[in-house]
Amino acid sequence: MFETKHVLRVDQEELETVIPQIGGIVRIVNGAYCGSNARLLAVDTDKFCAKVQIEKGIYDGRVIKAVEYEDICKRLGFNIATQTVEGYVFVVVATSIMTNWALTKHRRLRMLFDGKEGRSKYP
Repeated sequence: MFETKHVLRVDQEELETVIPQIGGIVRIVNGAYCGSNARLLAVDTDKFCAKVQIEKGIYDGRVIKAVEYEDICKRLGFNIATQTVEGYVFVVVATSIMTNWALTKHRRLRMLFDGKEGRSKYP
């Protein structure tokens, strides 16, 4: 659609709000707390609303008991690395493994392209 510039028309009734699991992070996109990140505490499927707790800012810790689904959305991002100890450990270990791999490859290429016996010299 982006390449052809076609416009897609969708009725509101065809759309659904993506709600994360309880404990997940949502972004408040409408109302007094618009722009705030909050943790999803509960979902009331009968009333189509959610109970959330503001995470940071001047409203930190405030619990909002009835936020409509349309006023929140699932927060996207690399959450595992920014919200848990396990995530930080993963990032550190992965960085270590990739650094070791890159250095080993660099050493191997320097030995392979040493400039001797007519071979090219590795930069």
